[in-house]
Amino acid sequence: MGELLGEEAPDLPTRPLGGLRDALVEPPSFEKGLRGLRSDSPAVQRSAVRSLARPGNARAVPYLGALLIRSDADARVRLAAAHALGRVGDWRGLEFLRQGSEDPDPNVRFAAALSLGKLRGNDAVALLEGSVMRDGHWWVRYAGAIALGEARNPAAVPALAKALDDDPQWQVRQQAARSLGEYRSRTAMDALGRGLRDSDPAVRYASARELGAFGGLDSVALLQDATELEREELPRARMGASIKQLVSAEEP
Repeated sequence: MGELLGEEAPDLPTRPLGGLRDALVEPPSFEKGLRGLRSDSPAVQRSAVRSLARPGNARAVPYLGALLIRSDADARVRLAAAHALGRVGDWRGLEFLRQGSEDPDPNVRFAAALSLGKLRGNDAVALLEGSVMRDGHWWVRYAGAIALGEARNPAAVPALAKALDDDPQWQVRQQAARSLGEYRSRTAMDALGRGLRDSDPAVRYASARELGAFGGLDSVALLQDATELEREELPRARMGASIKQLVSAEEP
């Protein structure tokens, strides 16, 4: 990792003494992956990243993270490292992904956002709610909305509700509605109710579809009120379908 960062004496995580024997004899595939990360060829580096990106492969985290935060590394390599940290899914990648979410390349920030969602913890959600959902590039905020849904963490609901209410890009608001459908809470339902009156028909459609899965008479009331005001054919049809879906679910 020190070689990747260009540091002579970096502060590296230490392995417990009980695991010292295992530290000295790593599987050949792991050693090969580390050698690939040190290559001068971006293609070789990306191949090495893929070989290390196995779910639960926590020992790869510092090496992948070091590659992600190297400002002189090829952007495609940094992007691959960001994706790999999400695939590994270990909380120790959090700080690296935080730095990745501030990368100058929006594609890398996009990948870092998606990977943060796979970590699922409160700290990851806080990072998504903070820097990611305020990113100047809408594509990164879109990834953040996806990640907040995949996090399956109730702490994500306020950020998604705010994105649905306020984001200037309809694609982000649409994804926020979709992601809110992952949470069965009153706050999520109320936000989707407001989404039924969004200026964009795609957002209204998505909000109606997600409300159709919520269940309960409150969802029906929100959809009925919105149907009376809806003039676009597709969202109006989706509202009607969701009402039927909810009513059928309530019938004995």
